[in-house]
Amino acid sequence: WSSGIPGDGTTGVADPASTVTGIQNRARYGSDLLFQGADHAGYTGAGDIGAELLRYNGSAIVLAADINPGTGDSLPQQLTTFGNRLLFSAQTGSGWEQELWQWDGTTATEIVLNTTGFSAPSDFVEHDGKLFFVADVDSAPYGDLGRELCVDDGSSLTVIDVLTGPGGGCYWSDSIQPINDHKIVFLANGDRGGLPQATGFEVWESDGTAAGTIFSGLDIRVGTSSGAQQMIGVIPRSGDDRLLLFGDDAGTNP
Repeated sequence: WSSGIPGDGTTGVADPASTVTGIQNRARYGSDLLFQGADHAGYTGAGDIGAELLRYNGSAIVLAADINPGTGDSLPQQLTTFGNRLLFSAQTGSGWEQELWQWDGTTATEIVLNTTGFSAPSDFVEHDGKLFFVADVDSAPYGDLGRELCVDDGSSLTVIDVLTGPGGGCYWSDSIQPINDHKIVFLANGDRGGLPQATGFEVWESDGTAAGTIFSGLDIRVGTSSGAQQMIGVIPRSGDDRLLLFGDDAGTNP
C-alpha cells in the first residue's frame, strides 16, 4: 500500500493475495524502496520468481535483481544503504548459505568473502562513515580467519582478525553497537593487541582500523571464560555513552 502523510489518499500498490507476497527487510535507496518479496503471478514482469530483491519506485514494483534465478529464493536480508550502494546478504542455492552482495542501482554483484563455505554476514551497522559487520572469512586475500569483524569504508574492505588464526573471534548476532568517539563496541573472543590469551566473549571496541581494534577492558567474567552474552543498546549521553548488555559474571566480578 502507498499513503501520503498527512493523508492525501491511500492506494494499493499491488494485491498481496495474488501478486507480491512476503514483503520484508526494507531499505530506502534514493527515492525508491528496496525489499524482499516473492512474485508468483508475474506482476513485476519477470515471470514466476521466488523471494528476490524488489524495488518500488513510487508507481510500480519491479524486479531489482534475480539473484537466485528462476523460482528459487535468494531471501535478501539485512538491506543496508551505504553511500551509493545497497549491501545485503542473499543465497544462490537452497541451503540458507547467505553471502555478501551489493547493488549499485542497476546490478547486483557478490562480494566474495568465503570460497570454502559461506560467509553468513550479519549485524550491519553504519557509523562514522564506515559499515561494520561480521562474517565467516576464508578467501584471498584475507586467508582462513573464521568469523571476524569486517569494515567497509566505501572504497575498500578490511577484515580484522580479532582472534589469531582460523578460529574466528566474533559473535553471530546482536553483537555490534555504535558508541561515541567514532567507535563501535562488539562482542568477541579475541587475543589481538598483545594479550597473553583470549578473553572469552567480552566487549571489544573498534574505530575501523586494525590498530584501533582492542579489548575494552570490560571483563564481565574474569578470566578466559565468556561473560558477555547479548548487546541491548547504547544510551547516548554527552561525551559518555552508556552500553547496556546481558552478561553472566558467575560470581567472578564483585
